Amino acid sequence: MRSTAIERRAFLRGAGAAGLMLFGALGRRAEAAGAEPLYLSGCRKPDGSFAVAVFRPEEGIVRTVPLPDRGHDICVSPGGRRAIAFARRPGTFACAIDLRRETEPTVFHTPEGRHFYGHGDFSPDGRLLFATENDYDNARGTIGIYDARGGYARLGEIESYGVGPHEVVLMPDGRTLAIGNGGIETHPAAGRTMLNVDSMQANLAFVDWRSGDLIARHALPPEVHKLSIRHVSLDADGRSWFGCQYVGPEADRPPLVGYAGPQEAPRLLAAPNHIQNSLMNYVGAMATSRDGQFVAASCPRGGKVLVWNLRGELVAARDFEDSCGIVSGTAPSGFLGTNGLGEIREFTAGETLLARRHDLAFDNHVALARG
Repeated sequence: MRSTAIERRAFLRGAGAAGLMLFGALGRRAEAAGAEPLYLSGCRKPDGSFAVAVFRPEEGIVRTVPLPDRGHDICVSPGGRRAIAFARRPGTFACAIDLRRETEPTVFHTPEGRHFYGHGDFSPDGRLLFATENDYDNARGTIGIYDARGGYARLGEIESYGVGPHEVVLMPDGRTLAIGNGGIETHPAAGRTMLNVDSMQANLAFVDWRSGDLIARHALPPEVHKLSIRHVSLDADGRSWFGCQYVGPEADRPPLVGYAGPQEAPRLLAAPNHIQNSLMNYVGAMATSRDGQFVAASCPRGGKVLVWNLRGELVAARDFEDSCGIVSGTAPSGFLGTNGLGEIREFTAGETLLARRHDLAFDNHVALARG
């Protein structure tokens, strides 16, 4: 077993092993169906401070929750009661927010020698929180395990089986974590400088969180080893779609989106040349529509959101300036996107359903709490 500081029996007991509950990420979205839509995004307020904005698309901003510094992504517990806002790399804080009561958030931190990468997910019963972390002195990726019902005490960690794990997503079986290991070595002493570009190797790893065992690991082809897998989203077939950042020569135009499964090798998907050339080699986030039939990739540097069907066909390239946040929308096949100009848009592949603008700058990611 490749877990650290968690004895297997305690690990399973703390996780509520009797409740695997086969409902994973797609099931949690379905569980919240019927509730009034509520979304969350990190943001920068007009005074320059950072916060989490809680909003409804039609109503607007419902509440803001202050953050100690700039945040990155937010994950929501099963049932939508709690949300965790993670610090942007190389930050060490996370804030647990009660979405039903306006109480002060619980702030917790990584241990010494670790920092967050900005993403996480919950176990099926909501008792454990998984967070991507950097063991930076050893250039090793880990998944930190926190007690979500016990003040977010850190219980231990398991291997991510790569360097630079960015997003982690629980798969529908309730036991497998899909981890986008970006392959890029960083260290807080060097800020956000990439330390191993010439030798980097990203992978998509599938790990059993109960044992820490590696189920499968897919590396990208050597000719695109400078593609860094960053973000992950699951479709209705249980495949893991991933979006990449390319850190090779600027003139290169490699595919930035792909999908894979534990027993399915990665397939990279290129957009038509005139679209691919406009993306600036960067995908900022991935999301799946509520019905699981479409996957979107936000490309903020290129000012576009790409929408793919499950056959791997590009069905839309929507213009949306500086749009990075993307998540399933209220329409079954739609999405909700946010950008750094304070805009919220709901859209499908062919139609804009709603557009609003607010006096703040939304950050990289947006999450659906319930709706």
